[in-house]
Amino acid sequence: MPLPAPQSAPIGWGGPKVSSGFRVPRPLPNPFPPNGENPLGSDWPVDADGYPGRYAARIIAFDSSQRILLISGHDFSDPTHRWWFTPGGGIEGGETPEQAALREFKEETGITLDREQLQGPVLYRESLLKFRKLWAIQAEHYFLVRLSADAPRAFPAQWTPSEKQLLEDIRWVGLGELAHLAQRETIYPKCLPKLAKQWAFDWDGCQKTVYD
Repeated sequence: MPLPAPQSAPIGWGGPKVSSGFRVPRPLPNPFPPNGENPLGSDWPVDADGYPGRYAARIIAFDSSQRILLISGHDFSDPTHRWWFTPGGGIEGGETPEQAALREFKEETGITLDREQLQGPVLYRESLLKFRKLWAIQAEHYFLVRLSADAPRAFPAQWTPSEKQLLEDIRWVGLGELAHLAQRETIYPKCLPKLAKQWAFDWDGCQKTVYD
């Protein structure tokens, strides 16, 4: 599936500040823009309203016992700001969302998947991130994978130095535990506990869209 392009994609921090094309509701202009150099890097170009933004791809992986694979992390600038999320990351130049999802999944979990194992995209999500003392936007394509093994070993195969500072744990979580976890900790996307109950056994073929 081709990547939805911004209306006029800026190039890097020093490029022209134009509309990003993102639709997630947000204050305009950005009340917490990058101050000076963009700490998120050149793959998060800053738009005319001061928001760094990027497209990403993620995989919601179920094992044979309907456990879901999650990673936990925290904010560099605030260790008390913690959350759980599914493996994935930014889409690089020339990649499709499917290619990015497979690459990122292998890098973050050590598990190699084939394109034929992916279902979806099942979800398109645009999110307003509050991270590293600034606000940014991320647009994510989510895919499903069902693995035949029971809790296959997942490990930080190729975490970058910054990811090793940010990320804390990677583990398989049962659907019941997922619901309880969501009551006491933050899980992204927030709709995951509800949708995981549906997707653990079947997918209706419809892509959902979430703006949060």
